[in-house]
Amino acid sequence: MNKTRLKFIGSAALVMTTLGVLLAILGQLDFIGNPRPENVSVKKQQPISNNNRPKYSFYDELKKRKVELDNQRNLSTVETKKQNNHYYYVVQVGALSKQADANKQKKTLESLGYSVRILQTKRKYLIQVGPLKGKQLAIETEKTLKSKKYQTLIKRLQ
Repeated sequence: MNKTRLKFIGSAALVMTTLGVLLAILGQLDFIGNPRPENVSVKKQQPISNNNRPKYSFYDELKKRKVELDNQRNLSTVETKKQNNHYYYVVQVGALSKQADANKQKKTLESLGYSVRILQTKRKYLIQVGPLKGKQLAIETEKTLKSKKYQTLIKRLQ
């Protein structure tokens, strides 16, 4: 009984494949079974006349939004400058593993007129100049320290 079912299924598949190949040869279907593209009708878009032009254009709206964004950026930078003066900053000039080296660098920086502190972490001694009121003062201090060949990092205090 099983063999007869397999023969029937096999012969049905053979018939369907043969029909598909014949239709493909005649030009009605492609080999996958979809209608051929040249047999499918496609509507062509008509050009937009001045009367049918949309009321709004995407690019016009985009230009308006860019101007709004530029205005918001300018306002936020002014607000940021005002806010930065309320914070205190330090300029870190070193992270050394030995306390003696950290104390030596602290004395050198104090002789240059800076207020210096050493912050001890688990593994390092952080040498920091400051606290300095406002980011602008921290940036100026960083520039002078860099000119004296120090590697610097500005940190904002919490």
